[in-house]
Amino acid sequence: MSFKQPDAEELAGVQRLKELIARAQPPIQYTFGDTTLLRFYRGRKGIEEDAFKAIVKHAHWRDEHDVDNITKHINLFQREMDAKKFVVK
Repeated sequence: MSFKQPDAEELAGVQRLKELIARAQPPIQYTFGDTTLLRFYRGRKGIEEDAFKAIVKHAHWRDEHDVDNITKHINLFQREMDAKKFVVK
């Protein structure tokens, strides 16, 4: 899959998403890069409201599952693997 350069409309959409994120209440703690915002924008067919809702949901999922600190939990994962609580294929 190749990367398609964004057109002017998409760049403007990404900028508007940045503005929505900056004004979000409660604040979104995660920093999204332009490429990621473009993926959300394109994934929601250019509908900014839908893209923003998906971004908020994604940010909350990251917080809920503490993804940014995943390496801090490696011992827990290892214990669960050792106890065969789940299978790695």
